[in-house]
Amino acid sequence: MNLKRKLGVLLLVLSVVFLFSGINSEMNVITGNVLGDYFQTQYILGHILGLVFLVLGLGLFIERKGLDYLIIPTGDDLDQMKRAKRAAQEKANHYIISGLESQENVLAWEELRKANIDPMKVISENKSTDTLENVMNSIKKMENPESIGIVSYPEHLKRYEMIIEKAKEEGKIQKDVEMKYIPVRQSLRETVYGILANVKEKVRLRKGIDSALEHKRKRLGDTLKKNLENKKED
Repeated sequence: MNLKRKLGVLLLVLSVVFLFSGINSEMNVITGNVLGDYFQTQYILGHILGLVFLVLGLGLFIERKGLDYLIIPTGDDLDQMKRAKRAAQEKANHYIISGLESQENVLAWEELRKANIDPMKVISENKSTDTLENVMNSIKKMENPESIGIVSYPEHLKRYEMIIEKAKEEGKIQKDVEMKYIPVRQSLRETVYGILANVKEKVRLRKGIDSALEHKRKRLGDTLKKNLENKKED
């Protein structure tokens, strides 16, 4: 529960305390003058404060609060357009386009601009090569988030949810951060790939996020080393 909701709960509790202070069995229920007796008690100031707290508390709950950050992971051209269009429908303080710098990032920027999203609200994260890095590198771009959204196809969102839960468990994300998973239409290819990738991600996360990231860096380093050796032989 974020700070505003906690404050709303507190105000509602206080409103009940103040509104019901001074109520007793001596009020004139028979003559129907309950309200008159109620507001003529010595607790009139408390009752007024109770009404004020009630209005303020309800206001905090009814208010439509935008997300602090909304992550838009890159995909192929069509996927990117779908994700960016859907993201533009969400109210957010910041939109993070996450993935290696490419044509897909440009498409996301263009879609957000078409929706009149303020460019100052758009953040570029161009180092990520997979879902885990999307999360961890995007977090580095955030300042004390209370709510985070992610937009992608359903099977991909399951993977994000898995990673976020692990990150909260390991203290890399505050446990009270509210998450919103925003789906777009999923193709058959994405369904099949997503199911297999989710199984792989679950296995990869067993030893923790740091271990998963380190394992990937080691594999990347080995691949680069091998490529350099092959070039020298040529």
